[in-house]
Amino acid sequence: MNKLLSLFFFGIFFAVANAFGASAFDMYLGPKLPPEQLATLSNPNAIIQFVDELGSHGQAEAEVRVLPGKHSIGIESKTSRDAVAIYAVFEINKEYEIIPSYQDNLWRPKIVEKLSGKVVSWMGFLPITDLKSGASRAQVEEIFKNQAVRASYSYQFKGLVYQVVHYNLYRQRFGNEPKDTGTDFIIIYRPDNTVFYKGTFTGDLLRSNDPLIQKMLPMIKERWANEVYGPPVAK
Repeated sequence: MNKLLSLFFFGIFFAVANAFGASAFDMYLGPKLPPEQLATLSNPNAIIQFVDELGSHGQAEAEVRVLPGKHSIGIESKTSRDAVAIYAVFEINKEYEIIPSYQDNLWRPKIVEKLSGKVVSWMGFLPITDLKSGASRAQVEEIFKNQAVRASYSYQFKGLVYQVVHYNLYRQRFGNEPKDTGTDFIIIYRPDNTVFYKGTFTGDLLRSNDPLIQKMLPMIKERWANEVYGPPVAK
């Protein structure tokens, strides 16, 4: 309940700040703090989509204030409209800036501390946003080459055979952070070995409203269960 109230009051503050043309606004939960107890992130050449669970609704085009510490940040290019999520660690009462950057034509922005120029951000997850529908299996395997395969199987739908691979993704750790439990990320390939579907298994696939996915889902769940837990034992 307290978190919901905090999100509610954040929304009110966000609307009021933009109504009065504020060039910087707070993106954190909890009581309002003075600027000297926060970190400031400017983004003249990019759009901040979110900071942790707080979305900017596409309005964060000047600068934002965040709590010191580690955050996950969604950053969108103003030119290509590509977006990626990265991690960054901020210190109290310091100023930071988003530096647009591309690697091999892929959007890879960085966050630097203004005074020292030190890079304080890193890619926290695999750049799965680079995968477009229709990407080749070779492209997928290059991105996921260091990730563990949890399950691999196939199923038939309307006479066509679809291949499925479940990867257990682990985010990159910062310092001595403990390893997390991982995320089950699923790739479904068409018969021609191009990507038909990509997303998390529980968060995306099982909740998909796509009529075609819904028709395939019983087969996928059965094949996944057999692969992970073994076939059902007859009583």
